[in-house]
Amino acid sequence: MNLRDIEPPQSAAMVTSRMESLIQSGEAVFEVAQIAKDGSTHPIEVAARVVTIGGEQLVVSFARNITDRKKMEEELRKTNIKLNLLSSITRHDLLNQLSAVSGYVVLAKEKVRSPEAKSLLAKADQASSNMAHLLSFTKEYERLGKAEPVWISLSQVSSQGVRDVEHQGMELKVDLGSYEVYADRLLERAFHNLAINSVKHSVKGKKMEISCEERPEGLVIVFQDDGVGISAMRKEEIFESERGHRGLFLVRSILDITGIRIKENGVEGQGARFEILVPKGRYRPSSV
Repeated sequence: MNLRDIEPPQSAAMVTSRMESLIQSGEAVFEVAQIAKDGSTHPIEVAARVVTIGGEQLVVSFARNITDRKKMEEELRKTNIKLNLLSSITRHDLLNQLSAVSGYVVLAKEKVRSPEAKSLLAKADQASSNMAHLLSFTKEYERLGKAEPVWISLSQVSSQGVRDVEHQGMELKVDLGSYEVYADRLLERAFHNLAINSVKHSVKGKKMEISCEERPEGLVIVFQDDGVGISAMRKEEIFESERGHRGLFLVRSILDITGIRIKENGVEGQGARFEILVPKGRYRPSSV
């Protein structure tokens, strides 16, 4: 499709301007609206690439009608809205019921005298609390990917993430330089959960440290402690929600949205060490 075939004329001017601003990278993909002769409007995806022929740079462009894809995307968006609404209402109602159950358990504890009955009621109370935590997790997981990823100050988001965690005497050292990363807005929660994991499982750990370094494959963020560490057999298991590790599962899910990877490669007995790899193009020097 020739750019002149796109109507009205100002649309062609817009496309030309956008292509000129993007050809420095060698290629461009964007959407435009094409007005047909019958007056109907169709979304068109344009893919352009700069090629060199006979010493001259030319722009080769291709276009395709994406009306059907747009309709499916809109239907999917509406379906997600309905599912999220249903999930939110159901979660709210379940939490109300759990609150009532906990209240009845407290009243029952005051009435019974049997140690066995008290023990059973304590277990029921703990089960209710566990269910409430599970529902809280589903609410947090539901937020993933709802907003477009943004450039975030790495130093700032890590500090915010660990700020509200009770360190229980563990020393915290943060040295992340001046970088921004392209990530989901819940990145702060990822650092929060990593800090909670260290405090909870390091046992005799005395310090946590967050640092980073550039490597050929990208920017590597290291989150480590000096606790008991993680056995070789459990280095992947700790990221699985099916095994009950919802905190680290959420960390991996948050990072995965923008292609950021995490692994644990510490030595058992010397502490946990999480390496977060931010690929090239997903980080940059801070603009501040």
